[in-house]
Amino acid sequence: MEKYEFRLAAGYCRKKGIAVLEQNGASIKFLIKNQDDEVTKQKLRSAFCSYIKFVRRQKDCDKTFRQVPKVDFIGITNFGVEKAQEMIYNNFIYTV
Repeated sequence: MEKYEFRLAAGYCRKKGIAVLEQNGASIKFLIKNQDDEVTKQKLRSAFCSYIKFVRRQKDCDKTFRQVPKVDFIGITNFGVEKAQEMIYNNFIYTV
C-alpha cells in the first residue's frame, strides 16, 4: 500500500459500483459500472485533484505526485464483470 493512496468510502463504492483499479502518484484508474454517469465521474476527478493538492503540501511528498493529475475510467464491461466485482468488494473490505 502506498503511503498516500487515494481511498473511497466503502458505501460509496458499493452504491455507485466503482473501485480504484490502480494508482501511481498523480495518476489513477477507476473501475466504474455506469460509464455514462458523468456526474459521478466529475465528482471523482474533483476529489482526486483536491487530494493531490493536499499530498503536494506534505513534506515527504513523492515526485510522482508532482505530475499533472490524470484520471481514467474503465467500464466494468471492458474489464470483466467477475474481476470488477472482486475489485469493488476488495475496496469495500479494505476501507472498512
